Amino acid sequence: MGIRKSMKLKTKKIHSENKFKRVFNLRMFASLLVAALALFQIYLSMQSSSLSEKLSETEDSAREILVKNKELKTELIESVSYNSLNDAANQFGYNKSFKTVYIDKYDFVAKLR
Repeated sequence: MGIRKSMKLKTKKIHSENKFKRVFNLRMFASLLVAALALFQIYLSMQSSSLSEKLSETEDSAREILVKNKELKTELIESVSYNSLNDAANQFGYNKSFKTVYIDKYDFVAKLR
């Protein structure tokens, strides 16, 4: 009976040590998991701030491009208008003739009078 009792005590002791090891391993695993998740959260926060900065820069450049595009459209419309084409033609020496000259049937070339 003494051997049997000592065996029961040893098995209880082994079970309690195994339970302690299991609880310790579970706590260790849980703490490592929490630490890993915290590091992952920090990484995601850094990536989010980096991407938001890039997005802000992209929006600023898009805004500048839209303003420049409006200016160029206005400039294009002004340069193609009849008044600006008339001014450009006058600068190059193409003046509107106020007197129309017709060729007579006996003249070979047109003459300005």
